[in-house]
Amino acid sequence: MPGVAKSLTRADPEHLMLIANGSTEAGLHVWVGGNSPSLVPGNYKFSAWVASAYPVNPAELMFSVGGTQIGTNFTASSTPGEWQQFTAVFHVTAGSPGFAAVDVNTFAAGNDFALDDIHLQSVSDGGVTLMLLGGALVGLESLRRRFRA
Repeated sequence: MPGVAKSLTRADPEHLMLIANGSTEAGLHVWVGGNSPSLVPGNYKFSAWVASAYPVNPAELMFSVGGTQIGTNFTASSTPGEWQQFTAVFHVTAGSPGFAAVDVNTFAAGNDFALDDIHLQSVSDGGVTLMLLGGALVGLESLRRRFRA
């Protein structure tokens, strides 16, 4: 396709990108990630790089985990080959959720895009646990002082 960018993986034969021709059929999954290994309960960051392959009617992607949308719909740039990153943080309670992307743009003209470097990583709670623990220790020290007096 003219205008398609080089893969972000720099032509590494072990890593491929997906080039999709948008569909007029609503709700069609353009990418489905197999069920992940059982994830430990916690927060995770999902990311994917998206580029248009044609300047007319850029794709509008909806990413989901376990059938639930994460983040907001992501519209690709109308500049072919301009990579943009989608990211969303979500919470897993347990299990092996499935991952998917749906192109909600159903225009027949244009709507062609590429996906690359789809990634999932665990996200720490940003120190919230330590902050709560610290607050609890301060509270316990205050109680200890009160009972000693």
